[in-house]
Amino acid sequence: MTSTASTHPATVVDLVAQRRGGRGTLTVLGGDAVVRSVTWAAVHDRARRLMTLLRGHGVGPGSRVGLLSDTGVGLVTAIQGVWLSGAAVTILPMPVRRADAAYVAHLRRTIADGRLGLVLVGVPLAGLRPELAAAGSCTTAAWCATTKPGPATPKP
Repeated sequence: MTSTASTHPATVVDLVAQRRGGRGTLTVLGGDAVVRSVTWAAVHDRARRLMTLLRGHGVGPGSRVGLLSDTGVGLVTAIQGVWLSGAAVTILPMPVRRADAAYVAHLRRTIADGRLGLVLVGVPLAGLRPELAAAGSCTTAAWCATTKPGPATPKP
């Protein structure tokens, strides 16, 4: 019997890292209804930079990181960056209509229940950072810099 373990990536992160040298692209319909495409290599490079920032904030294996952002390349980049840091990802719910007091209270409960040590907030919801920080959640401008909207790709 022949083992094929060496031909298959061990984890999703290994698979993405394996693809980074390829010519494939990621195409995402963002929350702003704009289609953006970026190479997997570019996603991986940005994710590695985010991983470095996260590790600088003490994020690593065993950490739990919440992501609050609309869909898009930036969210995919952030998910990969968190995975590369060794942490677990929790995608937090987006507001249906607007971020009212009930929504913020729900977010605070979700963050507390999930024992999230860091919550990264995307640009469209950056106004919530002070309210989440007041609840004891750690938020950072690094995520805003990573997901700032651009013509085709997230900006470093």
